[in-house]
Amino acid sequence: MTISEKPLLTTKNLADILQVSTATIVRWVDEGLIPAIKVRYTLRFREEDIERFIEKHYVGPPSPEAPLIKSREDKVEEMQEG
Repeated sequence: MTISEKPLLTTKNLADILQVSTATIVRWVDEGLIPAIKVRYTLRFREEDIERFIEKHYVGPPSPEAPLIKSREDKVEEMQEG
């Protein structure tokens, strides 16, 4: 194993990048969703691991026919059908 030239990300760095809280990052590590390196009491993250995480969870752009937000009428119609 070689040491990467890239600096490791902190929990705060990663939270800012993914636009979530640091608590969410810690929870994802605890759940095994994101690999981390533990240095004493802190967590560090490799960029390539985070890129893999993002690729794995990428859902793609929404289809043009699917509205991002359903209208109130659409919700009522769905409730009446189901």
